[in-house]
Amino acid sequence: MSSSSASVLSRLPIAPRVPAILLTRLAQLASHFPIEVLGFCLLIAGACYFALVHGLSAAAESVGNPSKAPSPPLLSNAAPSPFLLQTAPAAVSVSSDRVVAFPFENVPLAALTSDRRLILKQVVVDAPQFAAAIPPQGVLLRSILVAAADLEEMLLTGVSVPSADGTKQIRFADLCFRNSDSSCFYVSPVSMWRSGSASARQAILADSDPLKTVSVALYNSTTPAESGLILAAFGGQLRFARSSSSDDGARVSGSTSLVFSFVLDATDPADQDSVERWIAAIDEARTSVLYPQFAPTADTKVPGTLSLVVSSVMQYIETSSSTDLTIFGISFCLMHATFLTLFINMRKVGSSEALPFLVVTIGFEKPYVLTQAIVESPGDVKQKVESGVLRVGPALMLDYLVEISVLFLGGLSGISGGLSEFCLIAAAILFFDAVFLFTMFLSILTLKLELKKIRDAPDFKINTIAAGANAEIGGNDNDGYLTSKLKLAIILAFLAANAWSTATSAIQSTTSNIDVSNPAYAAIFEALRSSSIVLSDPLTTIVEVALPRILYPTRFDIEETDMAQAAPALEQLASLFGGSLMLPLFLGLAAIFSAAKWLSVPVDNSSAESNTAAAVVPEVDVRRKPTEPKTEAEPKTESPPAALPEVPSQADGIRPVPKCLELLKTSPESLSDDEVLHLVSIGKLPPYALEKALKDLTRAVHIRRQVISRKAGYDLSNSELPFLHYDYSKVFGVCCENVVGYLPLPLGLAGPLTIDNVEFQIPMATTEGCLVASVSRGCKAINSGGGAKTVLTKDGMTRGPVVSFDSVVRANECRAWIQEGDGKQLVEAAFNSTSRFARLQDIKFALAGKLMFMRFRTVTGDAMGMNMISKGVEKALALVQETFPDMRIIALSGNYCTDKKPAAINWIEGRGKSVVAEAVIPGSVVRSVLKTTVADMVSLNIKKNLVGSAMAGSVGGFNAQASNILTAIYLATGQDPAQNVEASQCITLMEAVRSGDETEDSLYISCTMPCIEVGTVGGGTALGAQAACLSLLGVKGPNMENPGDNARRLARIIVAAVLAGELSLCAALAAGHLVQSHMALNRSSGSLHTAPPSATSTASTSLQPAATEVLPGSCIRC
Repeated sequence: MSSSSASVLSRLPIAPRVPAILLTRLAQLASHFPIEVLGFCLLIAGACYFALVHGLSAAAESVGNPSKAPSPPLLSNAAPSPFLLQTAPAAVSVSSDRVVAFPFENVPLAALTSDRRLILKQVVVDAPQFAAAIPPQGVLLRSILVAAADLEEMLLTGVSVPSADGTKQIRFADLCFRNSDSSCFYVSPVSMWRSGSASARQAILADSDPLKTVSVALYNSTTPAESGLILAAFGGQLRFARSSSSDDGARVSGSTSLVFSFVLDATDPADQDSVERWIAAIDEARTSVLYPQFAPTADTKVPGTLSLVVSSVMQYIETSSSTDLTIFGISFCLMHATFLTLFINMRKVGSSEALPFLVVTIGFEKPYVLTQAIVESPGDVKQKVESGVLRVGPALMLDYLVEISVLFLGGLSGISGGLSEFCLIAAAILFFDAVFLFTMFLSILTLKLELKKIRDAPDFKINTIAAGANAEIGGNDNDGYLTSKLKLAIILAFLAANAWSTATSAIQSTTSNIDVSNPAYAAIFEALRSSSIVLSDPLTTIVEVALPRILYPTRFDIEETDMAQAAPALEQLASLFGGSLMLPLFLGLAAIFSAAKWLSVPVDNSSAESNTAAAVVPEVDVRRKPTEPKTEAEPKTESPPAALPEVPSQADGIRPVPKCLELLKTSPESLSDDEVLHLVSIGKLPPYALEKALKDLTRAVHIRRQVISRKAGYDLSNSELPFLHYDYSKVFGVCCENVVGYLPLPLGLAGPLTIDNVEFQIPMATTEGCLVASVSRGCKAINSGGGAKTVLTKDGMTRGPVVSFDSVVRANECRAWIQEGDGKQLVEAAFNSTSRFARLQDIKFALAGKLMFMRFRTVTGDAMGMNMISKGVEKALALVQETFPDMRIIALSGNYCTDKKPAAINWIEGRGKSVVAEAVIPGSVVRSVLKTTVADMVSLNIKKNLVGSAMAGSVGGFNAQASNILTAIYLATGQDPAQNVEASQCITLMEAVRSGDETEDSLYISCTMPCIEVGTVGGGTALGAQAACLSLLGVKGPNMENPGDNARRLARIIVAAVLAGELSLCAALAAGHLVQSHMALNRSSGSLHTAPPSATSTASTSLQPAATEVLPGSCIRC
């Protein structure tokens, strides 16, 4: 148990502490062993399912007479099936004293010619196919029998069709097949109630026990044919109850069908049309309390599976009143509104992807409340689960207890009509819902949060993990590919098999023939065989069975339901749970599993801490104050904050998300770090917007460090990367985004160096040992010769857009208009209007097919000028487009500038400031300070810097280390270090010179750098440390007297410093001291921090012989 959970439990009263401890144990079990708990819950659910199926099957077998197997039901979708009745053995060999019926398809072709044609039409009142609950009596309820009597009256007298000549209405009595007594051959299930002058309807209403009436009629039948017709009237679906005495006879308990059988005589061709029209009229007839089955005709394009869906929908519509449909519609809308509300609420919690759908699938309010509490809890996943359950679990359990108690009391009330059973089943469902909420649901939620945590890790790559797993088992990439293909094939085969099974079952169900053995037909045929007319007449008779008309009752009257009939089923179902070995077996396994896992759950603080420490991604305690890492030197800024401000602490967790969001807008300082981190973790506060939301730049950096620590797997918060004591107001929105601190670079001063008769200390930020010392030695040598002289040859930043035209002719016309025509002054005016410093100097053109490149050059004052010139170019192009509307601007920068890329055009034309620096060093100084000779220096420069760079195909790289010095000064003064690509282009020249009164040669050295891109305002020049370095050089900010002088002076200083570095490095190479000097200063013992002290001392001694000394301010040994 985590320390926070234990502290909360200790503050609870004794009464609620017990369920809280129980829920905490369940939460620990589900969060520590989610797979096992999930599997166990599925086993329990499967056991309950099979036990229920077994119980229902046994209960169904216990109802009625087990020896009386029910007959197969009528096929509502059977095709019309003719049958042959014959007395002569001409077509089929049969006994001469009997008349036999054969299926039409089994009769020889010669027998198809008959002398008499009869049609059997049946109207069936059947139990609903999709009814949720059917009473034990089935359709033998008084209300349904009354409806059947009304139906019979309508079919016999109400259904009629006009005759062929239209003179009269033809009814069943005009078309029926008549017995020898001239009565119509007709079988009715309500005929037993028809006696005397009373109608069947009145007799049924007066009958107190319809089941007894049916039982007596069946018992009093004297011949098998008579009892067969009674069974046929009920479709062979009569059910019988066990009799209490041996002489009581068979007691009818119910039936699922009432069958009206009409036999029509279509022997006369003149009557065939009337018969068919009367059958069609029967198919359209219906009553108010009976609705027809939806049966697609041959013209109806409805698949078999879809027809079942349509049948169920139409059945519900038919069986429901307007009030029922209104209530259902409102409930349906409210249900989907609940789904939508729950989904929105889950998104507010911060859940993503499938979690809202998971909660919607499993439950409603309680899973949502529990999920919200877990997600909003601090700590790792296991701590979140424990804390969330502890916060809301007792209240949820109390809700469950109240609901189950109320439903259980309702079940004990004994209210008839099924309400008692409904209450009991609802209470059981709530019980299992409560159990699975704190076990199965918590396991699934734990897995979801763990997977999300792993997926959010920056180094998480599914392909890498899969490749690693493949490598472990000795497989290759192709194996994984084949495995995925095999899985896909299996899934597709499974879906195809299910689709084929569904389709074939639907097709089979629509093409089944009528079963002759069904009592509903067999008794009719037997009666026809026994008819005196058929027996006395040797004519061949064919009976064609038409499709039955099936009707369903709209609803069952619950008050008529005999609940005693259901008692055996309930008793049998209850006895299963007491007598079956299946459920105790699973309960025993559950007890063993629970006990084993219960003992293995870590419950003490030390165990919990060890589990947390072993996690892949370490969790950072965001509540404690960050400790500032120890650094040897931290630059001070102008009025920086001394430390983090005090923020409130939430000892009992974080406040609700809506409250935190409200405080974030009004008073973000009142939010604790935990709450801010939680808002970031659930996606309500983007990490990049911390500064804007918190309005405290230092605290925003601190929070971002915590966020990165959780995702990166490295505790950045307590690392040696500093973040305090820095003025982030000069960084935010100007220099950097997603700031997590600042990077201290070692800053050295080279010099002093005399440049144009002014002495400067050169600031250099670098991590390369020996660089500052080498430049300092070059400064000393240059100062000995009188210092360095510099000249500025060009000053102009460039930007080179690319535009396109429809043809090269139009491109050239535009070039001529700007370069030679009236457009030059217009473009210049438009460009200059965008800034008070930018002044267009010239435009260089180049055509490449339909493309035209323009290289604008302008002075930019003391700014480096990229943004300034970009605005001017954009305004100028807009003006040109007014004159040349077919001009399309491809890019504002077409790499014709060229910025941050090596290019010959920069080397030739220059970019930014073009500066040349020179110095003359006496020969004696070359020998004493540089430890070489003038001749060696000149020879080395020619062979290395000129010939060697030419052999390499270098563009502007005719130097030894210009980029080294330039980049170090760029970093120290807040310039863009990426521009060292073109800015470090330099050619170093050396030659031996001698004045008239000198006795030995002196060394002349010069450095030409045409692309120095620097500024003293904007960008990184406003940062505290960089601004201090500019102040050291006397060039901070803009020059108010002569704009641009500060930036030009900085360019001169840089080229002069490069001159010093070139001089020193070439001298070291000429004297052969380069490796020795770097081993002395760039590989000193101080940098070998991982070695033990003794090893460090030994290494240091071996690298520094006692006879060698290092010159002060130099990396060259004496």
